[in-house]
Amino acid sequence: MKWDICLFFSSVECGLGLLGFSIASHALGAPPQGPGEETEPLPCLSEATIHVTTSPSKVMLRESSVVSWSVNLPERCPAVHVKLNGESVATKGSRSVSPSRNTNYTVLVSETRLGVHGEKSGSARVEVDYPPRVVIDRNTRDPVGVLIGALTNSTNDEQTIELCDVDLDLTGHSGLIIGAKRSLIASRTCARGPRSLGPRIFVTDTHRGRAPLFDIQGDNVRVSGFRLEGPTSGIGSANDNTEQGIRISPPASPDPIHSIEISNMEIFHWSGVGVQVRDNVELAERGPPVQHQPGRGAHPERLLPSQSSRLRRLRRRVGRWRVCNNRAKCF
Repeated sequence: MKWDICLFFSSVECGLGLLGFSIASHALGAPPQGPGEETEPLPCLSEATIHVTTSPSKVMLRESSVVSWSVNLPERCPAVHVKLNGESVATKGSRSVSPSRNTNYTVLVSETRLGVHGEKSGSARVEVDYPPRVVIDRNTRDPVGVLIGALTNSTNDEQTIELCDVDLDLTGHSGLIIGAKRSLIASRTCARGPRSLGPRIFVTDTHRGRAPLFDIQGDNVRVSGFRLEGPTSGIGSANDNTEQGIRISPPASPDPIHSIEISNMEIFHWSGVGVQVRDNVELAERGPPVQHQPGRGAHPERLLPSQSSRLRRLRRRVGRWRVCNNRAKCF
């Protein structure tokens, strides 16, 4: 037995809308209904009103917004629970928030009566803008959220994210799109070098499907100066893992993608491929244009002589791109 009620100010069907509240109830151990019988709505939820606001609704990174909410309930509703983004709260209140990326704040009102559970919710959103240069270091609050937000949600024409002295766990994330005029680099004083391992981005989940961690889809992109560690440290796996670190995905267009730089990187433990270049016309997988070479605690990416003809074919489709270990010696 299940019933749903959706009320929307702008919708064309139940479950779609810009602003609204919803109620859903499920029978938990209630007696079966006969033909034509319907469950009575939960009065505490059907008569409840939820109001959620954010002020301001758009902030710059590290600035604050105030989330305010109020839940009006009919009398004699002691079993109703109110939560804000999963945290129990009073029926009325406010709090200051400093989100690291675009965030929805949802007030959920729930009730269970006679084996029937129902929920009703209302939401408001805070959007985050970023300065053209974002530095993520050991003092950054929610560094993973800042990285993902600045990389994928920034509306700046050019965006640079600098890493310094951090280990960022991106387990559970994949397909992070790097658009045009984006740079994900280590700060100059923190980059990989003879006396520094550099910042690290890593994942630990092996069953990641075919999606890469980072997907470069625009021109003038630079990725440089840090370690990118995959989840598979062994030579092989019985589970046929095919994790991918970075994919260069030109659009299906006659115009080639261009000016892609991947330099001074340690890319390792990716059982599928560390860096993959795809064809922008046929979208056919050409295979990795680089091969791991064992080194002192690292696996630098270098082109093999036998791959030079394939690289020339790729350049016809991909345009100019570089894979470098030493910035003075780029292919």
